[in-house]
Amino acid sequence: MKRRDFLIQSGIFSAAAITAIGSNAWVARSAIQNSDRKRLIVIFLRGAVDGLNVVVPYSQTAYYQARPQIAIPQPGKEGGVLDLDGRFGLHPALAPLMPFWQENSLAFVHACGSPDPTRSHFDAQQYMENARACHQLSQITEAAR
Repeated sequence: MKRRDFLIQSGIFSAAAITAIGSNAWVARSAIQNSDRKRLIVIFLRGAVDGLNVVVPYSQTAYYQARPQIAIPQPGKEGGVLDLDGRFGLHPALAPLMPFWQENSLAFVHACGSPDPTRSHFDAQQYMENARACHQLSQITEAAR
């Protein structure tokens, strides 16, 4: 499934529409059918999601200084983020995800990356998709010894 199709079908990130992702709907069905089992569901979008405008570090002035034209306003302001923890906020278009956050069923991992020393975006994507980062990390650790 192409990223654009996923976004359109899911209502541009609508959590309520996650069951409408076509052939990938098995994830949502599985979670509903066996609600007593814990799962980790990772949605990996290839391409241009702006992480700093999805989960916004609204308490940091550097965010607003670096992004004067595209920064999402602080909570309480028109079009402002939805406060998560007093420091970070969720983009207002993602409001359907807030109940999951509030019931501790949703978490965000911010500022993470691959240990690969090439810093290649394409290598990092391939490692994530093939679960190779742990293997690479062990090779790097062994080489450092």
